[in-house]
Amino acid sequence: MDEEDESLSCFLCEESQACLDEEDEVEPMLDGCVTFSEEEDEDYVSTLFDRETSSGWFHCDGDRWSSGDWIKRARVEAFSWIIMTRAFFGFRFQTAYLSMTYFDQFLSRRSPVSEDIWAIKLLAVACLSLAAKMEEIHVPLLSDFSPKDHSFRGEIVQGMELLVLKTLEWRMESITPFLFLHFFVSKLSNHPPDADLTSRIIRLILSMAKEVYILDHRPSAVAAAAVLAASCSEVAKEGLECKLNCNSCCVRLDVDAVFSCYRIMRGLEVDKFLDAGLTTPPDPMSHFASWDSSVPLTSSAISGNITRKRKRLAFHDEDDPSQ
Repeated sequence: MDEEDESLSCFLCEESQACLDEEDEVEPMLDGCVTFSEEEDEDYVSTLFDRETSSGWFHCDGDRWSSGDWIKRARVEAFSWIIMTRAFFGFRFQTAYLSMTYFDQFLSRRSPVSEDIWAIKLLAVACLSLAAKMEEIHVPLLSDFSPKDHSFRGEIVQGMELLVLKTLEWRMESITPFLFLHFFVSKLSNHPPDADLTSRIIRLILSMAKEVYILDHRPSAVAAAAVLAASCSEVAKEGLECKLNCNSCCVRLDVDAVFSCYRIMRGLEVDKFLDAGLTTPPDPMSHFASWDSSVPLTSSAISGNITRKRKRLAFHDEDDPSQ
C-alpha cells in the first residue's frame, strides 16, 4: 500500500468501503416539485410535512459550530462553488440545496480537526457529487468536478462520499424548500409564477442558505417565507399569520418559524455570486482553484498534508468522546 492509499485509509477513519437541462430558468420553482391536481397536491404536501417532521435533522446544536470564523468563511466559499457548479453542469436547484444540506448535516456531527481548507473543499465536492447521484439523470464523472491540475483523486472523493454516507446514516432523501415551492406559490403568492418572481424566490432561498445554517430552519418555513418575501410588500406577523390561516393546507406551518425566516430574508442583500449561479459561468473551477490558493489541491499535497499530521482524522466524530 503506497503512502497515498494509507492516507486515504486514515481519512476514512478506518471504515470499510462496504438531465434535465436547466438553461431555461423561466419556471425553476418546479425544480424538484411535482404538479398534481389540487387534491393530489394537498396530499403530496401533507406527506412532505410528515417526512420533514420525522427527519429529526432540524435541531442544530450551536456548540457544534464552535470551530471559529474560518469554518464560516470556508462554508460560504463552499456554497458559492456549489451554486456556480450547479449552473455549469445544468444541475437542478434542488440538487444544489440538497448538497448544502448534506454539508451542514455532516459538519453538525463531525468538526474539522484543524483549519484545513482542502478538507472543506473535498467535503463540498463529495456532497455535490452525492446530491447529483440522488437527483440528476446525467451525473458527471468525479474527475469532471475540477480541472486535472487541481483535482482530487477519484478514490479520495469516493472515500469522502463514504464518510458522508456513514455520518448521515445513509439518510440521503432530505426534504428541501424546493419541494414545497409549487404548492406555496399557488397558495400564497399574489403574482403569477413568472420568471421575475421565481428568480427572486430562488435568490432568497440560496442567500438564506449561505447566511444561516440550514439545519436551523425547516424547509417548509424557508419555502413559505421565500414566496411571501418575493411576492408581497412588508408584512407584519399578524398579517402573515392571517394569510397562512386562510389556507387550510398551510395550518401545519409554524407561524413563528415562517416569520423568522421572512424577517431574515427581508434583511438579506443578495450576493453577486448568485447572479453567476443562476446562469452558466465560464468556469466555476477557477473559483475553486483560487479559493485559498495557498493550499494546493493536488492529491500529492493532500497525501503529504495528512501524513504530516501523522494520519490524524480530517474530521472529529462529535459523538466519540475519545477524540
